[in-house]
Amino acid sequence: MPRLPIVALLALLVACSSPDDDAHNPGDNTDPANQNQNAANQNQSQPDAGTDASANHTDPPDSGPNHTEPDANNDPDANNDPGPTTIAALHPGDQDIADHPSVVWHEDFEQSSISEMADRYDQARTNGMSFSSDVPSASSGSQSVIMTAGGSHGDATDLYAVLPGDGYDQLYVRYYVKHEDAPYHHSGMWIGGYNPTLTYPFPRAGTRPDGDERVSIAVEPSGSTATGRRMDFYNYWMGMRSWMSEPSGNTAFYGNAVLHYDSFHTRPDEWMCIEFMVRLNTSMDNSDGGELAIWVDDDLLQHFDAEQPLGYWTADKFCPADADSPACVNYAPPPEDREQEPLNLQWRNSPELRLNHIWPQNYISSGEGSLYFDDIVVATERIGCIVSD
Repeated sequence: MPRLPIVALLALLVACSSPDDDAHNPGDNTDPANQNQNAANQNQSQPDAGTDASANHTDPPDSGPNHTEPDANNDPDANNDPGPTTIAALHPGDQDIADHPSVVWHEDFEQSSISEMADRYDQARTNGMSFSSDVPSASSGSQSVIMTAGGSHGDATDLYAVLPGDGYDQLYVRYYVKHEDAPYHHSGMWIGGYNPTLTYPFPRAGTRPDGDERVSIAVEPSGSTATGRRMDFYNYWMGMRSWMSEPSGNTAFYGNAVLHYDSFHTRPDEWMCIEFMVRLNTSMDNSDGGELAIWVDDDLLQHFDAEQPLGYWTADKFCPADADSPACVNYAPPPEDREQEPLNLQWRNSPELRLNHIWPQNYISSGEGSLYFDDIVVATERIGCIVSD
């Protein structure tokens, strides 16, 4: 598999944008994106981290979001029961799930060594990476992977793979993750597309995609709640918004969070089953056909399409009507000034841009902490959490 030279890998340690988006300011102004550009592209310096303006805010109560469930056929009226038609239900314990015709990528971390596992990937920074016998309760496997970052391990440990095939217009990603009480910066699951395909991650922090060259969707810890780090999307796409009132320069755009539910937070030392779906817009002129959905432990948290749910923007943060994070409660414009609109899901303006890579990572710019992953599945239809044997 291709590997970046040592000089380029050292550039990975440039800090990245703070995911704590409960602040009304942009957080901090860098991204692990620019860690991995090749040497020819590494001419852009990164600004310093900013501050979290929400540190002293009181978290509002949980509003208990309850939203419309999409299914593998994009039916917004499907119910919330994963049912027997999910891929996982057809493969109890995830046994032989890689053989299902809709599965694009499967990683269960059952290899005999880290180096054997790393050979599957186009880039693998395995410093701070080890196997653990701690696995999700329903898993049929015997080990997971621990990604430890920060301190002597270096700022980042990750796995990046170009997916087989010619790219996809719709993908589901299901994975198990376990967090610590750690100072995560960008620590979670990223998928996306580059046109042309790249064998290393290069999200280009601070800039908005043009619509024909890149798109990225991530789920990771973000702001804080009373019981854990709030989690959210952290997305780059042509329809994203800036933290600046008048965007300018190469620090105007950082990943947009679009959920803002305090009920969606890390559960330190517990396994979580997370699945999200991205469907790229089918019209190149608008958001028609675009979708984004997320399930936590098989319960739908939110489903966005071209018409619903309605919400409002506060700087670079989209707030669904029932959002309850400080960014949407403490910094919202007055109700009479909130323009209610659906999230703009025009991911692209060219059919040549398709989803073609996966990038689980743990990036910690200050401090140290570990992140566990297991039982990652990427597929073209709903996967569902592992069903017991």
